[in-house]
Amino acid sequence: MAGTNRYHYFVEGTCEQKLLTVLKEQKNLIVPGTIDVFNVTQKKITDLKIRTLPYNIIAILVFDTDKPNVDMLNANLAKLKRSAQVKEIWCVLQVPNLEGELQRSTALKDIKKLFGCEGREEFKEKFIKERNLYKKLLDAGFRLEKMWSIDGDGDYGKIKNDGYRIKN
Repeated sequence: MAGTNRYHYFVEGTCEQKLLTVLKEQKNLIVPGTIDVFNVTQKKITDLKIRTLPYNIIAILVFDTDKPNVDMLNANLAKLKRSAQVKEIWCVLQVPNLEGELQRSTALKDIKKLFGCEGREEFKEKFIKERNLYKKLLDAGFRLEKMWSIDGDGDYGKIKNDGYRIKN
């Protein structure tokens, strides 16, 4: 799928950055690309940021769907569509969030059990620091085909989940 296309990921946070880095570098399970921590549902993409992108890039937006307001996302999608640098835009919905995606993609009933955590912040901290994340996920029954495979609802119901497109 990668071919000669160039990809640029805009991910919500450092946990997504870590996961995508692991998937593309250790096992080449997703299309390779530059990863930029930038929450497209909460921050406005500036003209300057768009100008730094190479031409004919496929912009991949990875974001949670647990916040009901999509106005900023829609504004960013419109701006990216108008840009000469952007060839295509793929939206990768995390329903309702990264933790939900990871839980659905593993055999765990509570994803915090991956690290024996009590809370979400502790989980995120340990997730980012984990040196062998892919093995840890595999030990928990991780199946990539289940990641990013559910469509959003409510305000996100109109946005197609292109999660399947990033998987090799």
